[in-house]
Amino acid sequence: MNPRKIFFFEAISVTLITAAIIAALLSIASCSKSKDAADVSLFYGTWRSNAGDTLTFFQSSGKNNCDAGKGSPAPVNREIEFSYSNNKLGLKDGAGEPGKFRILKTFAWIQKGSSFEVQGNDIYCYMSSLSTYTFIKIP
Repeated sequence: MNPRKIFFFEAISVTLITAAIIAALLSIASCSKSKDAADVSLFYGTWRSNAGDTLTFFQSSGKNNCDAGKGSPAPVNREIEFSYSNNKLGLKDGAGEPGKFRILKTFAWIQKGSSFEVQGNDIYCYMSSLSTYTFIKIP
């Protein structure tokens, strides 16, 4: 067989294999993104803590937001952006690196989508509270 034809077929084979790998990776990435989006929706709604604080999670202008609401020890009532990915809750509250989400290290689901706990000084970083707050979703 002609060496040029062999080279041509090898090049096409490598190109097809590369394209298949890229397609598989894109497919995996899109599945992961849609799963994260579904997981974020678990937070939407109002949550009450064992201390009486409320957090309301919602989507506005394409962003996922959280409002500390009434009863919160927050110095001001304000909306902040939140993220949830790989079982980690993050807040863009200005306490972390500018423009980035501050990951709540003590966040843990008690019952996924229904209740979670987090240490006081983690969710309310301006407090020196080591108490654990349990938040339950209000139906």
